[in-house]
Amino acid sequence: MRLFEYDAKQILRDERLPVPKSVLIKNRLTIQYAIQEIGLPLIFKAQTLIGGRGKSGGIQFIYSVEEAEDWYEKKIGKDLNGKRIESILAEEPIEILKEYYLSFTLNLQAKEIIMLFSSNGGVEVEERNDSTTLLTYPIPIQNGLEEHRLGKMLAKANVPRVYLNQFMKMIQQLYSLFWKYDCELLEINPLVLTNDGSIQILDVHLYMDDNAVSRQPVLQKIINEMPQVYPQAWYKYNYGFDFVLLNPYGTVGLITTGAGLTMATIDELSYRGINPINFSDVRSGQLKGDSTRLVLMLEKFKGCKNINCIFVSIFAGITDLEEFVETLLKAKSQVIFTRHVEWIIRLEGNNFEKAKKMLQNTGLYVTNSLEESLQKIAKGVVTN
Repeated sequence: MRLFEYDAKQILRDERLPVPKSVLIKNRLTIQYAIQEIGLPLIFKAQTLIGGRGKSGGIQFIYSVEEAEDWYEKKIGKDLNGKRIESILAEEPIEILKEYYLSFTLNLQAKEIIMLFSSNGGVEVEERNDSTTLLTYPIPIQNGLEEHRLGKMLAKANVPRVYLNQFMKMIQQLYSLFWKYDCELLEINPLVLTNDGSIQILDVHLYMDDNAVSRQPVLQKIINEMPQVYPQAWYKYNYGFDFVLLNPYGTVGLITTGAGLTMATIDELSYRGINPINFSDVRSGQLKGDSTRLVLMLEKFKGCKNINCIFVSIFAGITDLEEFVETLLKAKSQVIFTRHVEWIIRLEGNNFEKAKKMLQNTGLYVTNSLEESLQKIAKGVVTN
């Protein structure tokens, strides 16, 4: 689970790591407050979970109230590299002497953390580095970050001797944070040396393990306070299933179980020129007659203006299909669509015949063949 920049920086701030002063802007009223708190000039940074925003017009120096309001109106609610901008981070500008790159990545297979460090940080870091400048430090989990090896690495990266202790202390803090918060990736780019000789973290990519939410109170708070910002994690943590919105303008909503089967279904639909709305793994064996998960999915589909088909695909090993269909019909009765939506239900496995009988007089298309279902969708039930 990747955190937005403002949440990631708040975690760093809570851990007493140096990040620029900032204010999150969600509406026009916050603009004046941000200027009062930070002063002018300041930097506006569009908050999206996508890279390359600097080159795509997502970062702007602001020199006046009028410029701030104008840029806000131009960007808020608009797409940047395919992602909608819901908020803007206002941040104090930092005078940069030198930019560095630092990252920690979890490698479970090798039982180690991979640390990367380069003295060529900033924009287009991949293009400006090679194996001689992007240094790699594999950190065995059982050994941890060893001070003498870290010192040698920083010296090799030409970090000035006078700043070595500062860099080492900060990197050790970041390594501890990586473990403390169950991170999968922590990337600082750029990590900067400022004109006054201090070190600042200007941008951060922080990915946390969403399977560790139950032991991370900070992550629980973030998810539950902002379910509209982190919907995938909210569904998983609070309701125990996976739902990923792929295309809100798609035509087919998927109620499926099993990640592999769902991905294969998405591939097949896409190959046929059909746009699936979502990925899902409803974990049908856990429903036990509770329609909540299904209702949440249907409510999400209801908000997709191009939807004209709901494709239910359940392969039941342990799941009782009769019980599942009863739960599905209960959910269907609770969510009323304002436009006509076809239902194609593909069931296979335990108690299929009883489940099929329950659906006989519903007007819903039922089959036990995945291929037949896909052909039915492709032949005109769903048009793009």
